[in-house]
Amino acid sequence: MPTAWVTSGRDPAVLENIQADLMIPVRARENGVPVVAANKCGTEARSVLYCGKSIIVAADGSIAARGSQDTEEIVRASVAIGSPLVRRDAVPPAVVRGALAVPLPERMRIAIAAQHDPALAPMAHYSDAALILDPHVAAADLSHEIAIVEDEAMVDPRALVGPRLGGVRLILWHASLAGTWTLSFARTRAAELRCYVVAIDAPGRRAFAVDPDGIVVCGTTGAFALAQFAFERARTESWFVAPRTDVRAALEAVEALR
Repeated sequence: MPTAWVTSGRDPAVLENIQADLMIPVRARENGVPVVAANKCGTEARSVLYCGKSIIVAADGSIAARGSQDTEEIVRASVAIGSPLVRRDAVPPAVVRGALAVPLPERMRIAIAAQHDPALAPMAHYSDAALILDPHVAAADLSHEIAIVEDEAMVDPRALVGPRLGGVRLILWHASLAGTWTLSFARTRAAELRCYVVAIDAPGRRAFAVDPDGIVVCGTTGAFALAQFAFERARTESWFVAPRTDVRAALEAVEALR
């Protein structure tokens, strides 16, 4: 994959780009094939800064080699090439949408918890949270613009495209992936689908929320059992992430191919 990943230069010591930093290992793992991406580094026309970080990723998503962010170099690694590690059914896994025919408001405060605990409800109410998302919340109590998914749907790149184009704006994921993959997939899906993702991370014993830019906005930890974030509907309607890059048009093209 020859590419031209740019960066904002927000931190010169860490030239960020969500594709280079996060999405490419997810792409390899979700498709079960190695991915090699060659990127530029340096500056062009005094107004375009590249993040470097050319990368070689094995079929299981592990990084075999990664280049410098600001120095031209040749990156080498050995990866196994063969049949894809992932086998998928013809039909993507099911996604359960909320049953209430009520859209999400323009703005609302949402509380999240890794465990179901009725004692948390007064605390959420006191902090103006209009909704609590925890492992026991049912689709019958949620807006149709919220989808509840399991691991199978979250790691299948096809499963959430249709629901997102159909109006889903928040994904509640009951996650049981090992290691850091829950964080990687949650951030990737939120950014590529331009929606919010709340992950109930069972192995990590925590819950966290990701905004449509793929940024973790809050999370529980230890005794901090109730975290909150601000849902903004307008952010789920902003599909342009770069010049001439319309994410919705791309998702519609992908869905048409299916």
